[in-house]
Amino acid sequence: AEGLPHEVIGAYRTRVITTERERFAETLAKQRGRQADAGAVQIDEVRLRDAAGAVTETFETGEPMTIEVAYACARRIERPTLRITIERLDGFTCHIASTQRDGLVVPPLEGRGVLTLTYPAMNLLPNAFHVSVEISEVGRVAPLDSRKHGCFFSVVSERYEGGLVH
Repeated sequence: AEGLPHEVIGAYRTRVITTERERFAETLAKQRGRQADAGAVQIDEVRLRDAAGAVTETFETGEPMTIEVAYACARRIERPTLRITIERLDGFTCHIASTQRDGLVVPPLEGRGVLTLTYPAMNLLPNAFHVSVEISEVGRVAPLDSRKHGCFFSVVSERYEGGLVH
């Protein structure tokens, strides 16, 4: 494409995210039913919200970002754990949040609900990223459900900086 660099780069990232989303939709279909306790909990959707609460796929460096994980349980999950991974599209891991590793206790899960992780200031620099999610239960090795590449987003910024984070 031709045009202003930030516009061409933005269009490129949008195209890459669209291609990756389609590719991993096929992977998601294959993932279902492979977990040790398949069906105990299902991750229905992973979505991102901005500071105003709007669902979006584009964030400005330094802006708040909330990750929501909508789930449905077939049985009560007594001691659930949640793991959220943010990666660049090339597979570089930018951040892993784990309730078990961080010593956070998640109340038992039943029925339908939403688990959230909020970054008060998401300091990634411009690039394209995806979020993967796992819901597990203390004492089990395999996740009860996972959504690899559950959602995609891009980061924009007017700042000129190098590296991965501000």
